[in-house]
Amino acid sequence: MIVGLIIVITLLVVKLQPSKIQLPQDIVLPKGTKAMSYSQGIDWYAVTTSDNKIMIFDGVNGTIRQEISIDTKSE
Repeated sequence: MIVGLIIVITLLVVKLQPSKIQLPQDIVLPKGTKAMSYSQGIDWYAVTTSDNKIMIFDGVNGTIRQEISIDTKSE
């Protein structure tokens, strides 16, 4: 029972360590664009904007990799 408790505590300590993902210092959006949400992968980050677009940025140099327009019309 003691060994099981030690294993559980060890697993909790390993799993609850802080994330090593680095947030960008600055995100430069096109003029007139307002950020609504943010998401991040290993080498990219994405910003959802108030004008219904998703902008995917390169995580290293901050340039826009892709811009996706969101169709909000429902059928």
